[in-house]
Amino acid sequence: TAFVDAAIGPAFRLNSAPDYESLGISFEAAIELGHQIERVWRGHASDPRRYADAARARSLQSLMALLFRHVVIDGEALVLPLFRQVPGYPLATTFQAVHPARLSNPNEQPDDYRLRGGVEIDDFGAAIAYHIRASHPGDLQMPGADPFVWERVPREWSWGRPRAIHHFLAGELEQHRGVSPLAPIVRRLRMNQKYEQAELQAALANAVLAAYLETALPPEAAAEMLDGGEEKWAQLNGQRLD
Repeated sequence: TAFVDAAIGPAFRLNSAPDYESLGISFEAAIELGHQIERVWRGHASDPRRYADAARARSLQSLMALLFRHVVIDGEALVLPLFRQVPGYPLATTFQAVHPARLSNPNEQPDDYRLRGGVEIDDFGAAIAYHIRASHPGDLQMPGADPFVWERVPREWSWGRPRAIHHFLAGELEQHRGVSPLAPIVRRLRMNQKYEQAELQAALANAVLAAYLETALPPEAAAEMLDGGEEKWAQLNGQRLD
């Protein structure tokens, strides 16, 4: 959580700096344009109706923090930019976050030259489409779920607007899916879990282990001998301690 807060923070703010020379406007006009863009961003990202999130569950800042958590844990994040007009709302851009587990090959077929973990690539290795399950694979027993239905989502519309944004941490060339940075320590974590279970079982066995003493003495005398230590036991057995 601290790592996510350090990267995203409570309010992810846009710093708009339009290139006035490319736009053919004055520097002062570019500054004013940047302020207008930032105001629109703040209104859309922090709107309490949460239209920036297709699920309308989070603000745009919270959605970005959640996607960043997936990058930290899963090594990748997938989001679909959508265009949904809402009556009375000035903006139509919204984002649908997709769990990385839903990105997979149709019918769970093995990888081939064109399809790598749900990512369809061209001759140059560029992603051209993503194959996304209709529901999470863990929803197999849920009524109404379609975990065995896939949708092919092109990377871009024909006029260039992105239809899918897939971000992952690549550790080598020709890598098309993310790998969790926690993967190298998973084995150690499992070993630690088994060690803790063994320690707990040993402590439980020690807690329930009982000892008994056979003696002809009355219970009170036997208890007194036990509390008396080595000297009283020696006296009981007729021995002398040096």
